[in-house]
Amino acid sequence: MASPSLHHFSTPITLKLTDENFLIWKQQIFATLHGLDLMHLLDGTHVPSEFLPSKGQDQKPTINTIFLHYHKQDQLLIAWLINSMSSSILTKMVNLESSAAIWTRLSTSYASHTRATIKKLRLLLRTP
Repeated sequence: MASPSLHHFSTPITLKLTDENFLIWKQQIFATLHGLDLMHLLDGTHVPSEFLPSKGQDQKPTINTIFLHYHKQDQLLIAWLINSMSSSILTKMVNLESSAAIWTRLSTSYASHTRATIKKLRLLLRTP
């Protein structure tokens, strides 16, 4: 069985992620990943097993080729995402080993920024 092809991210994200432009940056990321049918990499819910079950007790575990493909694709996605970030954001991504971990960190961080911004705007609207 032929393995599925790897998607190389030839479309650069021209707008680097900063603290001020997450929603616009996210729209570019989502458009590309939806187009390539790779959104599953960001949610981390469909990670294949690294090893196939052993046939017998004395058998060494066999590496799952589906996992190898998934891991390679995930690493290409990580490189593409990191390349689209400003240096101040990159420091927050150190030691994250999957695109899902990067996405979780970004979503958590910017969700709190968004809530704070909404509160600030609501307060400004109430102030005469």
